[in-house]
Amino acid sequence: VSAYLLYFRGTPALVQLMLLYFGLAEIGLYRFPDLSILGITVSGVFQAGVLGLGLNEGAYMTEIVRSGIISIDQGQSDAAKAIGMTFRQSMRYIILPQAFKVIVPPLGNEFNNMMKSTTLVVVIGGVELFNAFEQVNAVQFKPFELFLAVSVYYLALTLLWGWVQAAIERRIGDAKATYRAGFFERLLGGMRT
Repeated sequence: VSAYLLYFRGTPALVQLMLLYFGLAEIGLYRFPDLSILGITVSGVFQAGVLGLGLNEGAYMTEIVRSGIISIDQGQSDAAKAIGMTFRQSMRYIILPQAFKVIVPPLGNEFNNMMKSTTLVVVIGGVELFNAFEQVNAVQFKPFELFLAVSVYYLALTLLWGWVQAAIERRIGDAKATYRAGFFERLLGGMRT
């Protein structure tokens, strides 16, 4: 686990994607073939992109969860043990419910970063929004308008996720919600007539 965390947190996601897709094929270890699942073709590039970004984000999220768990006072575990709870019971009923409030905001922020990191898949040949707009730009020759559209799209995704994250944080009762204090309600309220 430590080597996994060290590698995936200590190297750029771009390099990880390149090594995963091109490096494994180069040394003959694994090539990502296109797969057909229920009549839907899933490209090897897509598989490598999902695996690479998943491994990268998993390392960061592991640290977030670990930090949330160790932020809970040791006395909580000791008290659970004193009343006869097993480790599993104390984690389920005592530690994790408290840690959840600490874990959710940074997990949401990391998810937001991951959404924007999908643009990196273009280096291994993946077609995602940024790459698709580059292809359109090769024909239209209107880079400003196209990249502005990409920016607006990612901004819309980020705002939508911010709203979802704020709702989740309110639901779990986090007083330190990132997007709290009615920002989205005021924004949307100002649009109503």
